[in-house]
Amino acid sequence: MRLSREARVSLSSFIIATALLATIAGHFQYHENWSAAFGTIIAGDTEDVVLRKLGSPTAREKPDHLYPGYALANCVSPCAERLWYENSVLGLEAWSVSLSDDRRVLSTYHWVSP
Repeated sequence: MRLSREARVSLSSFIIATALLATIAGHFQYHENWSAAFGTIIAGDTEDVVLRKLGSPTAREKPDHLYPGYALANCVSPCAERLWYENSVLGLEAWSVSLSDDRRVLSTYHWVSP
């Protein structure tokens, strides 16, 4: 059975809209999960604790490479690495966790663009 051009356009529009809504809903869920878990991370927690609570980061920033978009300064000693958790659908929002050489949390920050 052949679909008319109008039916194909309608079906394509429906599929695209559904995919877009599913993507947005997924990012809202990440936002909720990360927001809740982020508040339970404290200085001294190990990297394993962070990964268990937040999952894999969307990016890892080393001291010699500033991660663009949020931070204005590099992760500097005693910071050995900064883990990033981004939510790009809601605008510019991210959570960062700075780790020391012994892989313990030094600080956390919630970045939000106005």
